[in-house]
Amino acid sequence: MTLVCNPYRNSLMKDGPKTDKIDAGNLCLLLRSGMLKEVFHSMDKSYELRKLVSAYEDFTNSSTRFKNQRSSVFRSEGKNHKKEIILSESNIKKFITEKHNLAIEHITAIRKEFEQMFKKISRRNKILRQLENVSGLGTKLAITIYAQVIDANRFKNKYKYYAYCGLVKHQKKSGGRDYGSRNVKHNKILKRTYKTAAIAAIRGNNDIREYYEYLLQNNTSIEKARNEIARYIAKVSYAIIKNKTDYRSYQWRESK
Repeated sequence: MTLVCNPYRNSLMKDGPKTDKIDAGNLCLLLRSGMLKEVFHSMDKSYELRKLVSAYEDFTNSSTRFKNQRSSVFRSEGKNHKKEIILSESNIKKFITEKHNLAIEHITAIRKEFEQMFKKISRRNKILRQLENVSGLGTKLAITIYAQVIDANRFKNKYKYYAYCGLVKHQKKSGGRDYGSRNVKHNKILKRTYKTAAIAAIRGNNDIREYYEYLLQNNTSIEKARNEIARYIAKVSYAIIKNKTDYRSYQWRESK
């Protein structure tokens, strides 16, 4: 039997001296007590999408880093990197900016290859095609969500999924008193994806944009309305992955 556990929750491992033998003993105690927290791990072929999306994220972060480094060189000379391509005041500055430009162009080309791969995979995967129909989601966001979730049945309900996505907070209560709420340990990629999808949907002309306007008309603040849109997109995408059903626009009207 193999159990893939979450080391973040193994607080017992932090107490006292730390050796491999002691750690093994503590893990056995936690396992025997049923206190080890499992993490999702699958041998399904779809799990490979996580590696693909992770690699794409790495190249995206590298591109951002090179762009920031390039712009910092221009700012140090009091110039705008958007108006000029190469600094030609000296051979060294020219060499640096040329290499930055080459790196950015190369990574941009690689990212386009990844995006072509995403589209190729999406054409063969029914769930991805269904996710793409959700307002605010495109191919990249759809494949990012599916790569992180894989199997929606591992979440008991949509509220557990909200917590996993970081779209809700846990209440702190003790002795009959309410001490507010706190952020929970969550999947940062999914939270960022749903926040991005919510903004994209709000800026478009679609059913979710109408839901956003409905919330504002009912005296909901802009921040709360955006969070509600993010949770709505999370709810419908969770249902699509779990039930393998098509997206129905204007579902929000059914509960109003």
